[in-house]
Amino acid sequence: MQFADFDPYNGAPENNIIAGTLYSNLIEYDKDLTPKPDVATEWTMAPDRRSVTITLRETTFGDKTPLTAADVVEGVKRATDPKTALTVGGVSSFIDSAQAVDDHSVKVTFKEPTGEDRVLDWMFYFPVVKSGGNDPEKLKTQPAGSGPYLLDSYQPGDRMVLKANPDYYDAAKVSVKKVVYQFFNDQDSLVAALQSGDVDGTAFQELRYDQQLKGRYQLIDGSESAATMLFYLNPTKAPFDDADCRRAVMRAVDRDKILQAVQGKTGTTVPGPFPPSSPAYDASLMDEVGFDAAAAKSGIAASCSTKSATAVVQPSPGVSQGLTIVQADLAAAGFDLRLQNVDSANFATQLRAGKVQTAMFITVNPFRSPASLATNRGFSGGEGNYWWFGKGVPENYQKALTAVQQAITDDQQKAANDQFNRALLEASWTTGIYTQINRFAMADHVKGFRVNPVNHLILDDVTVG
Repeated sequence: MQFADFDPYNGAPENNIIAGTLYSNLIEYDKDLTPKPDVATEWTMAPDRRSVTITLRETTFGDKTPLTAADVVEGVKRATDPKTALTVGGVSSFIDSAQAVDDHSVKVTFKEPTGEDRVLDWMFYFPVVKSGGNDPEKLKTQPAGSGPYLLDSYQPGDRMVLKANPDYYDAAKVSVKKVVYQFFNDQDSLVAALQSGDVDGTAFQELRYDQQLKGRYQLIDGSESAATMLFYLNPTKAPFDDADCRRAVMRAVDRDKILQAVQGKTGTTVPGPFPPSSPAYDASLMDEVGFDAAAAKSGIAASCSTKSATAVVQPSPGVSQGLTIVQADLAAAGFDLRLQNVDSANFATQLRAGKVQTAMFITVNPFRSPASLATNRGFSGGEGNYWWFGKGVPENYQKALTAVQQAITDDQQKAANDQFNRALLEASWTTGIYTQINRFAMADHVKGFRVNPVNHLILDDVTVG
């Protein structure tokens, strides 16, 4: 994996190596999406749920500038400006404004009453960047964070060197004083460098190397919350313009077989987009959407106007294997699924233009609230969604979106989550398959390596020796 830039508002996977090292966020999530303090030490929702007041710890940025409420206020302005927000814009979309209460507390005001889970998702994704340095152009070459590490040097395409931040608020726990990221153009070279001892560990290593490395290195699973593999049927293209046909084809997805082929025993099969850590996860839905060869065969015969379609296969881990399994199961059910290989750029273009008939791809998903998931383009109810392509999403789905956006109490959130799952099931334009797991391999002398729920590398607790 290469590297994009030093901008933490750019949530591209390439930036996972710096998001948890050069920057701190307002809060962290543990593996169960339970909130933990980071730069924010306390947060209090207003009784009317129209604002949250956040207390900031006394700490500094890497250049020793004090971190204050003004930095958060400027960051909120950027996050709510569509021209500069990048990937932080979606989870910030409920925010109206922010103002400093004093140097170390800030009040964030919402557009309407908002549930705490949605607010927590924003706090987890919100990086605290130095005021004045929080500019996309500046952040292309120069970080401006308060994380446990500082940038020492960077040679694009070759390596990045980080050094421990002596002014980090928890500097005592940072035992590794120097970290070198070596960039590789291919996985074979990456694994060869690990085996030769040139590097101490690998990040985002493909699972196909497991047998080669098993027993000699620590094989560490990435976050199960980070991404979910989806199976998608375009509801604007025949025969998938019929909901009953879509549901029948979905019943041909043998999640257990696909998971075993792609990831072995790693990960979890899921009936929808939510991982087990999400409050919206409902394992009981598998009874309605799980693999059923007989239901697939009878439903396809009764509801699909044509018995063939083309699946676009992009070069993403697990996609080709998964679609090959679905192809075989659909053939047994009397449906011909043709596979067409495309590169990643063409796949994205075709998907967003509504030209893809069916496909598999992942959605990033470490959210407590479905309202946060719905800020992703694919699950939005707006004109930009690529599920219903300008025809408008189904009315029950739009109502479900409104419900999760307006849910305040625990009971309301539970009911809204159920409503959202039901709307997805009834429309059946997409279903979850399994939680995608990234692999990290570490030499035995590296201890304490971990990632957060979105697979940002967390090196605070790492020891080498």
